[in-house]
Amino acid sequence: MKNSNFDHEERLIKLLAGLKHEPSQDFDERFWKRFQAYKYRRMSYKFGIVLAAFILAFSTAPLFTSDHPVIQITYGEVSVFGTSQKEGTTKPGLRLNPGDRVKTTPSAWAVVEFNGRYRIKIAPDSEISVQKLKSKMRSEKSVFELKKGRVLVSIDEHRKYPLEIRTLNAFAAALGTQFMVQAPLSPQGPSEISVARGTVRAGLLTGGFNSNEESLKLPAGFSAHIGNAAQTEQLEEKSLRALQEQFQFGQANQALLLIGMGPKRLDELLAPCILYLRFEHQSPLAAKLIDIVRVIQNATAHANNESHLAAARELEKISTTQDEVDSMPLLLFCGSYYHYLGKNDEAERVFLKAAETHASSSFRSLALMAAARLMSDVEEKKDEAYQLAKLITREYPQSYESKEAKELVLRWENELRK
Repeated sequence: MKNSNFDHEERLIKLLAGLKHEPSQDFDERFWKRFQAYKYRRMSYKFGIVLAAFILAFSTAPLFTSDHPVIQITYGEVSVFGTSQKEGTTKPGLRLNPGDRVKTTPSAWAVVEFNGRYRIKIAPDSEISVQKLKSKMRSEKSVFELKKGRVLVSIDEHRKYPLEIRTLNAFAAALGTQFMVQAPLSPQGPSEISVARGTVRAGLLTGGFNSNEESLKLPAGFSAHIGNAAQTEQLEEKSLRALQEQFQFGQANQALLLIGMGPKRLDELLAPCILYLRFEHQSPLAAKLIDIVRVIQNATAHANNESHLAAARELEKISTTQDEVDSMPLLLFCGSYYHYLGKNDEAERVFLKAAETHASSSFRSLALMAAARLMSDVEEKKDEAYQLAKLITREYPQSYESKEAKELVLRWENELRK
């Protein structure tokens, strides 16, 4: 099977097994640069598989576990400044030390992990620094300073770890919770703290110090804007669901699309994208996915399009019958896979299925626009594409897909006037 957009000789497969702490020196954690084939002796629940292009990317559990924060996943241009390395773009596996700063570009993101199941996702166009790290021998806390942008923090509720995020004017301290912190958009602006699970102690930060007496306890489903004063409000159900959806990276089993969080995410989805899967315990789903990977390996080796289609169909079937990971990323990946194989009718069907079955997902506008873009290239489907684009402009005017949807609507309406 050939595709003008991809050189299959550069899309080799890399298999890893029993990876526990540090990857081999030539292990490319970003998955899309270089790949080599390895033999593996066993395939148990502690496995790692990385496949390029339209294939799947698996990660062992845990990949990078340390008392120090370690870069777990990166997408796009992520840079580290400080003691850990010279200034420049980084990659997973890098251990962070006090004084280090991590910066992301407008569509890039990164996940930092430490001490097992304690994760911080750094959003696009953000900067965070490591101020202090907890010592095993002392009763203290780890402190990070959010200088710009937004972070999502996930701490396992069964494994307490004192962690505090500080901004220019506020702090958020938590044990066993999931919360989001948004830095002030201006020096005089408020910080925003929203809680998806657990309880967060938050308050005003003055002169680099916080005060327990003036802090407040923020429960799940609430947010606070902290500036000169603290204002709290309960999140609407839709907003709370959208917030909770963003914490896939904090789950024991993960399904993450390796695409940017910006206006080019549809292009990256259809490129096609990579699906990152991570399992931390024995899983029937993991075993099934390993079988699919083997089919894809064989199909790639023999340029067998029918085997590729069989793998895509089996993956779609699994996506709709499992409950171990969020099925939305799986369905979006399936649509991307079908598109890569030249089966756009199947891709459109899966994208529409994803939009229909995940009505509250923040990825719904992406699924709708993916279907609309493919349909807009087919004369007899242009009207349906137009209707989908109108739906996006009406229901998701602030989405990354809104601009393309508006352009499609305008183009079609101009054609109708002719």
